[in-house]
Amino acid sequence: MTMTTLEEAIRQKYLYEDEVEDPEACIIFAPRRHGDNLPSTIVINNCTIEKLGNWHRIRDLCSGIRELDLAQNQILDLKEVFCLLKGTSRLTFLNLSCNDLSHLKSVPDDLACLSSLRRLVLNSTYIAWDVVKEFLHKMPHLEELYLCLNNYLKVELHPCDVFSNVKLVHLSGNPIASWDEVMKIGRSFPSLEALIMVDCEIESLAYEKSIVKMFTHLSTLNLNNNKLSKWDDIDKLTAFPVLQDIRVLGLPLYDDFTEHERRQLLIGRLPNVVRLNGSHISDNEREDAERAFIRRYMDKEVKPQRHTRRPFIPLRSRVRCCRTQRQTRARAAMTTKIEALRETMILKSIIKMFSSSSSSS
Repeated sequence: MTMTTLEEAIRQKYLYEDEVEDPEACIIFAPRRHGDNLPSTIVINNCTIEKLGNWHRIRDLCSGIRELDLAQNQILDLKEVFCLLKGTSRLTFLNLSCNDLSHLKSVPDDLACLSSLRRLVLNSTYIAWDVVKEFLHKMPHLEELYLCLNNYLKVELHPCDVFSNVKLVHLSGNPIASWDEVMKIGRSFPSLEALIMVDCEIESLAYEKSIVKMFTHLSTLNLNNNKLSKWDDIDKLTAFPVLQDIRVLGLPLYDDFTEHERRQLLIGRLPNVVRLNGSHISDNEREDAERAFIRRYMDKEVKPQRHTRRPFIPLRSRVRCCRTQRQTRARAAMTTKIEALRETMILKSIIKMFSSSSSSS
């Protein structure tokens, strides 16, 4: 297929009215525009783009776009992309997935601060961590970072690398085995709310204290298809202070249990989670799971941490207990008010009686 410039691809997809006659040409469909009025979202995938084309015309074409998807092309020189970014001050989303960026050692020195960018997708680019960090320094308001399928064995982030605005990180499909590497993510992204690590090689979790310290805002965690083989690792998930939504499908520790047993055991061990593997946990389901969990380990000598840490109180019982306590406090407060009112009325009667006696004398 003949190499295409970004300018040619944009004009062909969004501006030209002529039909493409070359059967091997990039087939793309979109509503045509009159003049150079482009939509705010531009998607040019799998078009063998290597160069931008005429810089001045590209700048005029793309000055108003907000989202740019250039996945599955042949972009090798980021200077081309950065020239484009200089003229797109409104850009909030950039996807460069499946462009081989493994040879890059740094970003261009003259790259201005991309303060508008919020989401950066670098899946299957094999980009080095040092270059990722330079990207992050140039994008101070970035909130979502996608680094899937980059063959990372380690997370090469150091204590001095702190990016406080990033809230979501995708690292799926990387052969990361040690939880120590995952802890670096929590340290470098202190505002992290969602971490997605599907199809990695995680074998165990770290001590609970380190989890509490590093992941203070993490509410969503996806560890599907990792290599956790001990229920103790599931127990450690309770250490995440605000974790509510978790996915843990496809783990080796489930081999001896039915699907129903797995879910009940997970709910019983994760008291604060409200969504498990994509499904909401109802009040009835939690109560049934906690009762089943108690029965399973009641007569066993070795009990899980969740079983021994504090006694189980089924959810309905907890609700009834809280309701009873509130009612007791309300009755006590009402009794106090009635007693105070009664004392006031008695006092007024006594004063009135003395006043009448004084008047008759």
